[in-house]
Amino acid sequence: MAQPSLAQINKQIEALQAQAATLRAEQQGKAIEKAKALIAEYELTPEMLFGRKRITLKRRTAKADAPAAIPSGKFKDPETGKVWAGRGKRPGWLRERIEAGEDVSQYLA
Repeated sequence: MAQPSLAQINKQIEALQAQAATLRAEQQGKAIEKAKALIAEYELTPEMLFGRKRITLKRRTAKADAPAAIPSGKFKDPETGKVWAGRGKRPGWLRERIEAGEDVSQYLA
């Protein structure tokens, strides 16, 4: 018996996948009908079926002392020559200048 080609096998796969999708849709429809009938018969509620949903609200609070947003890049202190790549904890020399009200963009290297 000759071995089927890859194209033939792919066509068979596509045909089987189409059959499976049709069968799944039919079975899902029947399952939904059964579920609806049981829900109506026993007067079930979503809470009974799935439990209560816990609604949590995230509170947004503005932090007055939040650090200023700074652009990423390389920063250089012209006085000492210290450099910061813009990642990780902000170095003390840059924090001091921000707290003093200076514009960080002037330290971009």
